[in-house]
Amino acid sequence: MASSSVLNQYGKSNTIVSGPLHRNAASNFYLVPQSGRHVEIFDDFIHSSYSATIDGEGTWGATIDSGGAITSGPVAGGVLVMTTDTTDDDDLQLHSHDEWFSFDSGKDLSFEIRAKCDNTNVSLFYGLCEIPIVGGDANATILAESCVGFHLDEDANLYFVTGNDSSVTDTDTGIDVVADTYNTMTFTYSANDKTWRAYVDGVLKVTDSAVATNPASEMGILISMRNGDGSANITSVDYVYCSAEM
Repeated sequence: MASSSVLNQYGKSNTIVSGPLHRNAASNFYLVPQSGRHVEIFDDFIHSSYSATIDGEGTWGATIDSGGAITSGPVAGGVLVMTTDTTDDDDLQLHSHDEWFSFDSGKDLSFEIRAKCDNTNVSLFYGLCEIPIVGGDANATILAESCVGFHLDEDANLYFVTGNDSSVTDTDTGIDVVADTYNTMTFTYSANDKTWRAYVDGVLKVTDSAVATNPASEMGILISMRNGDGSANITSVDYVYCSAEM
C-alpha cells in the first residue's frame, strides 16, 4: 500500500492513500478503490471519553441527549461504548466533525463498521449522513437528509438505505440482528457499474442502482442510537472505517 498515513496518539488513521487496500478475505472484495487518491478514516476507539468537545481539532464530535454517555471500554484493541439514559427516546450521536465524504457517481466509496447492541428495541444508524443530527426522532431525521448506511427501527430487521434529502431507497437486508452479538456491516459504491453493495458479515445482501436516491450532499460519519422503551441500552462499536476517492 502506498500511503501518507500517520497514526496519531489515539490510534486513529486520517489518511490520503493510493493503491490496493484492505481486501476482505471473507467476501473477496476491496474496501477501497484500487487506484487514485482517497481520503480514509479508521478508528479503533481507544479514547477515554467522548463529549461535545472531544478532539475538537480532530475526528469526532458528540451529541448526548440526557444523562447518557459515550466512552471507551476496557477491551483489547479498543471499543466505543454508547449508553443511553433511562429516559424514553433518549438519544446519542457520535459524528465526524465535518462532512469529509462527498458522493460522486464517478468515484468509489467504502464504509465498514463492526458493532452490536444489547437490545433490538432501539433505533440505530451506522453510516454517512449530513451532520450534525441533533435529537428528536433520530432515524426519521437522518433519513430525511443525504445519507447512506445501515439502520434498525425498534425491531431486529437490519435495513440498508440510500437517500438524497427528498427520497430514499430503503431495503431489508434479510438479517435479523441478535441482541449483544457483533455484526460487521460494509457498504461499497462502485464507479464502474454505478452500484451500491451492502454486506453483512462478509455476505452480499443488497445491490442498489437507484440513481434517484444517491446522496446529494457532502456527508460525515454518523453513529446514532436512540432507546425505545426507557431502558439504559448499550451499543458497542469495535471499529469504523471509511474511504472515498477524491
